[in-house]
Amino acid sequence: MRLPTRRAYHVIYDNNISEALKYASENNWNGIVPDIGVPTFSPEKISSEERTRLREFSRNHSIEWGFHAPGDDVS
Repeated sequence: MRLPTRRAYHVIYDNNISEALKYASENNWNGIVPDIGVPTFSPEKISSEERTRLREFSRNHSIEWGFHAPGDDVS
């Protein structure tokens, strides 16, 4: 069976986004989708320096990003 050309890893249980990017790059995922409803992945908690490192890693490993919006209180 052929894999879809775009495959994104849903980041929810990882310890941090760096770990998720590394996992994705090592396991044939070409994207990540952090769940920003999880406090660890909240954009406000990621420094400018860390954002630069994440961006560079993503570019070097051809990992796309998407974002899973918070959905705990959606009816």
